[in-house]
Amino acid sequence: AAATADASVSRQAMLSGSQWYEVQAYRALNQAAGRCIRHRLDYGAVVFLDARFAHPERRACLSKWICSAMRPGGQSVSEAVLALQAFFHRAER
Repeated sequence: AAATADASVSRQAMLSGSQWYEVQAYRALNQAAGRCIRHRLDYGAVVFLDARFAHPERRACLSKWICSAMRPGGQSVSEAVLALQAFFHRAER
């Protein structure tokens, strides 16, 4: 009976193929985003161009430090460039 219960719990905990790929994609995304920051005095910008990151359920899959630092860059490329310029101007001070 215990073996049957363990097998049932194991099947419930397994991810579907698409869920597994999604978890792996977010793991890689979080790891890659962190590479521009090497120590506490470093600064960098990671640009998420995918509109899906505008949705809270997608951002919830990102590391908390990334979510807390996310800023919308605007609805156009020129607005995003201006936001990046302002960020680097502030960071260089």
